[in-house]
Amino acid sequence: MLDTSDGSVVAAVLSTGDWVGSPDKLLVVPMSAMHRDTKVRDTDAMAGPEMILSATRARLATLPAFDTKDVEKRGLVAVVQDALTAWEKSARPGSDAAEAQPASAGRSGETGTIATTLILAEQIRPAQVRARDGKFGTVKECFADSDCRRLRFVVVTADGTDLLVPFSALHFVHRTDGDEWLIDQPATALRENSVEYKKPADRLIDPSAAQRAVDAHRISKR
Repeated sequence: MLDTSDGSVVAAVLSTGDWVGSPDKLLVVPMSAMHRDTKVRDTDAMAGPEMILSATRARLATLPAFDTKDVEKRGLVAVVQDALTAWEKSARPGSDAAEAQPASAGRSGETGTIATTLILAEQIRPAQVRARDGKFGTVKECFADSDCRRLRFVVVTADGTDLLVPFSALHFVHRTDGDEWLIDQPATALRENSVEYKKPADRLIDPSAAQRAVDAHRISKR
């Protein structure tokens, strides 16, 4: 789940298989309870890193199942808030209590009161991207930081060209006919200012291209 205001990854929906109860059971856990396994080399960068969850099987078994029908009835924020509250209550002294720490609203996947604008990761791609004066393109890829705590960049496909755009340039717009991302620039300026995305052979984003993308959108706001 993503906080659209700053790209923070608030929580994750996990499929535990037969390890915890029903093979179809989905669980919501805060991202603060997960960290990247740095001992495992990522053989497929596009598939994402392997993560370690700091929780016992017994603790996970006490958590309520994530139900998409409940989301439709009550909204994603309410459902996730209840799930994170259940996570905090599941902590017991001497077991996993260290993971259940109070936090400020919706920051970097910590527990506590969450952000009011929360979306599922599947709503990011392939969402429409609009410029100030009309449709611009679609989100093709999205990249988080190395710890999967915050979304940093998206690749927007516009007129057949892949453009690297910092997430900070995007504004989420909820519409009844489909959610959109808005970049507050005219389409012409966007094409001129954006940096073309070309995947390097050994990484997801070239650092110099990332910096140029950030600088370009910072300058365009002046």
